[in-house]
Amino acid sequence: MPRLLVRDVCTLLTGSEGFRGGPYYDRTGDAVPTKTGDGYLTILYGRNLHSNPLTRAEGALIMRLDVRQKLAATKAMFPQSWHRINHVRRCALVEMAYNLGRAGRRRGYCTCG
Repeated sequence: MPRLLVRDVCTLLTGSEGFRGGPYYDRTGDAVPTKTGDGYLTILYGRNLHSNPLTRAEGALIMRLDVRQKLAATKAMFPQSWHRINHVRRCALVEMAYNLGRAGRRRGYCTCG
């Protein structure tokens, strides 16, 4: 019963809030002044970061998802030799891909995701 309720509420929120992958200012409710306008910094499906910041566990989950993505991209760069690279060096390569991200790709430092 609770799973059905959660699923149905999530369906409603998906339709009413919509998804935004990046941060935005929601101007509903008790808006607060910001440099870019009134509202609360919000992410995803209307999650208000002012009153409901991400927890350490949620941050860790997002980080694990990001690391898996960077691992796949980095591994694809070394299709013939990945199995010969030791664990410590693999970790360093994936960490570099994670930390450099898009800015590193634009500057030519990293082509791994």
